[in-house]
Amino acid sequence: MATLIMKLLTEHYQSELLGVLSCYDRIIITGTLSGGCYPMGMTGFLNSRHIKIFDYAKTFADPLRERIRQCAHDLAEAQGATIEHVC
Repeated sequence: MATLIMKLLTEHYQSELLGVLSCYDRIIITGTLSGGCYPMGMTGFLNSRHIKIFDYAKTFADPLRERIRQCAHDLAEAQGATIEHVC
């Protein structure tokens, strides 16, 4: 039975490459937020910050999302890269 040996693309085209860039395209972080992983815990967390439970998205989550989005945009712009949003 023949054995199939596969080379990495970087090995196969080594003579044609000037360099290789690598990075993570996504990172998954897992864990438990002990105070916010159940309804009363999340309610207590928001109450301690004077955020009404129904204002969570508008008051708490949306500003954080926008800060993350703006930082990503600024970093991409500084490096001459573009961000493509995939739906």
